[in-house]
Amino acid sequence: KNSLNEQIADVKSKIADTDKQFEEYQKLPDGIMELKFAESDLVRKSNEENIKKRRELDDKITDLKYAIDKCVRDCDISVMEIDKAKKNIESYELELNTVRDLWKSLNAMQFDKDEENCQMCGQKLPQEKIDILVSDFEERKAKSLADTTERGNKLKSLADSEKERLKKLNDGFSELVKEKTNKKEELLSLEKKLSELPDSIDVTGTDEYKSIQSQLAEKEQAMSQMNNADEVRKSLNAELEDLQSQLIECEKKMAMSQKNIEIDERISELQEEQRITAQKIADVEKMLYLLDEFIKYKLDKISDSINAMFDGISFKLFDIQLNGGVKEVCEITYNGVSFASLNYGHKIISGLIVIKALQKLYNAYLPVFVDNSEAINSFNMPQMNCQLIQLRVSDDKELRIETE
Repeated sequence: KNSLNEQIADVKSKIADTDKQFEEYQKLPDGIMELKFAESDLVRKSNEENIKKRRELDDKITDLKYAIDKCVRDCDISVMEIDKAKKNIESYELELNTVRDLWKSLNAMQFDKDEENCQMCGQKLPQEKIDILVSDFEERKAKSLADTTERGNKLKSLADSEKERLKKLNDGFSELVKEKTNKKEELLSLEKKLSELPDSIDVTGTDEYKSIQSQLAEKEQAMSQMNNADEVRKSLNAELEDLQSQLIECEKKMAMSQKNIEIDERISELQEEQRITAQKIADVEKMLYLLDEFIKYKLDKISDSINAMFDGISFKLFDIQLNGGVKEVCEITYNGVSFASLNYGHKIISGLIVIKALQKLYNAYLPVFVDNSEAINSFNMPQMNCQLIQLRVSDDKELRIETE
């Protein structure tokens, strides 16, 4: 641009030098200057309009190319999002099928008839005890089915939501493709129009130009000696117009360059923001992982502390759910079997172990009554540090009390 400005200044200086010859032109026949100016003005105006049209078309073409590039980038992004949505749907549906199979398996579970008999003596348990066992089984089964159903509904909701997003992405992609096609057609049309415009307008065939030339021919016969100066001026004006056209093109390229610089700077800013956001996400995920590990460690320590007070039984105090959450429970297990699944004799033994530990904890050794003690033998009976009163079923007609 600086080089063109220097050349334009030089040409204008030369044109200014020719102005010194205007005094000689005043001696020429009247009207010669008006004719020359009219000729120059005709060429200038014709070319100015042509240059203006070409510049407008160039600007539109540049804007369309930028818009088409943007459509291409948006299409690429849409394709990646569509692929991501399809993979999410496939993952949700695969997990949903697994949950459905689990639900069918849980729903097909039946109460084990063997639980109706005493594990120790083989006799059938009292009906009220059987009813309790059946009720416990049905309750656990219903809870498992409810949890599985809730998980299935959540997965179905996620899959449906992702399908709706996929439809919107597909619709948006179609619109982007349509928009890109329309802009390309418009670009071809503008490029065709630009190619049809001449680089410069030839006015020599117009009646106005021919009229001016005819008048000049009559007068130039009397001033042939001034032709050289006039040709120099015309050459300088043509050179000036060409340099001005080049300057316009240069300024347009500089404007486009500045726009690209701003775009690159914005891209760099967004990339930096993306990097910072990704680091923040990684930091949060690390904190969540450490928090989960701490909670699990804390729960294990609490359980170990409590279970250390009991000999032969354990307490399950927390239950890790499918979603990773912690649910508070209080479930006794004897030799790895939950209290609800123990036979009556083992339940008595578990209860005596709990009583023994609480007596020691509170230093209160009160008498303990054991009903239906015929369900256990003395070999399995825990060694208690208090008076133990055992109630047994017998054939005696009257109350009989035995002491040891």
